[in-house]
Amino acid sequence: MIDANELFYNLRIAFVDEDDELFVQLCNQYKAEIFNYFKNWTTIPASLRDDEDQRNIWGGTVIKLAQYFKATGHPELLNSLIGNKKANPAVQVQNSYIEAQGLYDNGKFEDSISLLLQILSELATMRGPLVDELTAKANGLAGSNYMKLRQIDKANEYTKRALDKCRQIGDKAGITVYEQNLQLIEAYSAYQKDKNAPLIIVRDEIVKAQKLSDKGSYNKSNAILNNLLGDIITFSDPFVDKYQSKIYGLIGLNYYRLDNFKLAEECTTLALQMARNNKDRAGCFIYEENLKVIKKANSKATSIN
Repeated sequence: MIDANELFYNLRIAFVDEDDELFVQLCNQYKAEIFNYFKNWTTIPASLRDDEDQRNIWGGTVIKLAQYFKATGHPELLNSLIGNKKANPAVQVQNSYIEAQGLYDNGKFEDSISLLLQILSELATMRGPLVDELTAKANGLAGSNYMKLRQIDKANEYTKRALDKCRQIGDKAGITVYEQNLQLIEAYSAYQKDKNAPLIIVRDEIVKAQKLSDKGSYNKSNAILNNLLGDIITFSDPFVDKYQSKIYGLIGLNYYRLDNFKLAEECTTLALQMARNNKDRAGCFIYEENLKVIKKANSKATSIN
């Protein structure tokens, strides 16, 4: 039986890395354990409560678990999160937001938008910290849905609303997310006029490399990523430069899977340094944890040799 901490660590990694295939695999393989441990996971450890990014990762993983099992016919986990809906009307709206997120995750963008517009209408009649937080998230998710539908003007409008609300309530993590989303929207708008927009090229190549890595073609994946590092130098784009940490992180992961632990450690260390420079706490979390595993494997391989 897998340890609760190890299982939730793996789920958090899958959540942060947006690795839905791994997330679903873990849910299916350890369904009984998840249902057994879930109640304990709904309480964020005291050591993480002052770290907003870690709180978001922890809470986001818990919510995604509840969403997944509701979608597969098991609403018990989600119901345990909702509690007494009559005690606070905003909690019912929060339940609807979780449903809208699930629709988005399953590619039902128009249905998600329809529900989010209802949510925003209800939130406009309420007040309170939870209402402010949900207003920002609902606008942001609406923007993401519109982006998926390639309705750029609407995506821009709702993402700006989310950013404005985050600035109003001092949500630093939200500010970072929606500023980046707006840059992506602007980049896509530029891409419609110029198919060689740097940001789009970089993102597309990373996606190709990730797919190759997922299929076990680690050397081919690294070949694309190493070429991309050379291209980034010629772009001279500060926002594109931030993707170097993701590139080095994936190169390091590929080397680890190739049992080249020395290069894996070197590349992952670079990824961590860049993530720290970019104040990318989610990236820092991933690369710090990856380094622990890589260093352990490297030390073991060195002692054997």
